[in-house]
Amino acid sequence: MRLPSDWPEGFTLRLGKVAILFAQIEFLLKLYVKQFLGDFQRGMIVTSRMQFNQLLELTTSLAKREIRDAALKRGFLELVIFAGKVQDKRNAYFHSAWGMSDDGSPVTIGYQRTRTNQQPNGIGLVKTRNVVSEPDLDDLIRALDDVKSKLSDLRPLIWPELRPKRIKRKRTF
Repeated sequence: MRLPSDWPEGFTLRLGKVAILFAQIEFLLKLYVKQFLGDFQRGMIVTSRMQFNQLLELTTSLAKREIRDAALKRGFLELVIFAGKVQDKRNAYFHSAWGMSDDGSPVTIGYQRTRTNQQPNGIGLVKTRNVVSEPDLDDLIRALDDVKSKLSDLRPLIWPELRPKRIKRKRTF
């Protein structure tokens, strides 16, 4: 395996999109927490240094308590579960070492926690090596963009006061 300095341009562009979309999802979830708490400052204090999986747990708890409409609650909770799944994929890309296989394919190398009989506590690390293709990244980008769009669209349905106000135009004769 090689550790190159140069990567195909489209490849790094896709990784950048993954990073940006994930950050936008995290931002939207923090907005949900702030809205659930009803206090922007308190929401900022609570979420400012929170890890993503903690943010998912908090938004889940608050949604179960605060969203009254059953369909909206179910839709939101499904999005939170899916956000956790795309987080795992994103983490595999951003918390691994990157290299090129002998055939020139980008690969991630990392370690994943798993159950094992070889460790006294039953948990061990398994080395992972995954080939990553541009279509793989495109699939992740589509999934992240879908989560982001749905989270954005749900906010005004849960909180009607967030719906855009109609602009009253003055009549001119």
